[in-house]
Amino acid sequence: MFGQVSSLKDHSFGFAVTALGVLFLCPDALLVRLIQGEGGGGWTIAFWRGLLTGFGLVVIYAVIEGPGAMRRFLYVDRWVVIASITMAVQALAFILSITNTAVANTLIIIATSPLFTALFSWILLMRSGHLLGDLLALVTATGLGITFVIIRHRKSVNMMPAMSMGKLLSAVAAIPLAAPLAMTDLGLGLMMFLGLVLLPVSFALITLGPRYIPAPEVSLLMLLETVLAPILVWLALGEAATRETVVGGGVVLSALIANSVLTLTSTGRHAKQTD
Repeated sequence: MFGQVSSLKDHSFGFAVTALGVLFLCPDALLVRLIQGEGGGGWTIAFWRGLLTGFGLVVIYAVIEGPGAMRRFLYVDRWVVIASITMAVQALAFILSITNTAVANTLIIIATSPLFTALFSWILLMRSGHLLGDLLALVTATGLGITFVIIRHRKSVNMMPAMSMGKLLSAVAAIPLAAPLAMTDLGLGLMMFLGLVLLPVSFALITLGPRYIPAPEVSLLMLLETVLAPILVWLALGEAATRETVVGGGVVLSALIANSVLTLTSTGRHAKQTD
């Protein structure tokens, strides 16, 4: 009985933390678009986003872990290294995708990471944005998928150092093609807010939450960004999704929701039969 209560508390905690992390992440695409309009090219945004977010995550990790945090931060095993690399790749791919195609295209493709077979047909139906940006969104989806698998596989390990190192690696990779001082003061201000506040808090919560809830629930919660972020961009900048994107995106999101609900139902039935 007490084990069930503890499990319920852990699940509620994981659900709340993950949902909050996704909500903090929703303005990301809008702020990237605004920064892009202030002189920030894709590589420049990737540099600042990686550098500031990586630093912000280090600070959060140090506060949470307390004394000895930096010693533990520098301890890495192969899973931390793998996670860091996949996070760096997906961080770069995300920014370059956002700056090269429609926001709705990027986020819908990212959401299709569990449905790669449907994804390629979805790409062929697109009529907005650019194929390069859409393909980079696919790279982002792949990186996110690998990252969440590693987090679940190593749920006894705090993967925040991997997240931080991944962001810093993305900044290092972007340096040769970035122009760090090309943005306006407003652009730099927005970048500071995004990189030092919103993203570190969001990624810290998203790294922690999936350790307590099943992957299908994580997928459902991540769909909040897929739905809300394009709406924010539309309201603020008037960037409306095309009819093809809305229809195709609706089909993909419906399939994802149905898949997650069916998986959760099946898992619940299996758990009851095991009891």
